Amino acid sequence: MTRWRGSRKVDPTATLPDRYVQSNFEAMNALKLGMEKSGFRGREDTPKLIEALEGLEMKEGDDFPQGDKTLRKEDHQAFIREFIFDVHEGKYRILEVIPKEKTVFRRNANSPDRVVVK
Repeated sequence: MTRWRGSRKVDPTATLPDRYVQSNFEAMNALKLGMEKSGFRGREDTPKLIEALEGLEMKEGDDFPQGDKTLRKEDHQAFIREFIFDVHEGKYRILEVIPKEKTVFRRNANSPDRVVVK
């Protein structure tokens, strides 16, 4: 069976990227920023690296194609803009774009594993 992606023929024996490939790509770029910011050179610099990553603001661009994001200091949770869409007859339609500021939730102080959605 011949598979096509756009106008390109796809090798049917090849493994296609999963749906998380962009997140992994951006995670490596965030790690690079943290390493540069902290002057990371080895294990002994791990606390400095963690401090550099906490609260990190990333701007949309080649290194962060999913858009602006923030890495929250308290629990290292990342927040990005979200898309609500539907698929009809194989076509995607964006219904709403939710800015990252509206995706932030606060932690429930009484229970570290529960969150409160605004």
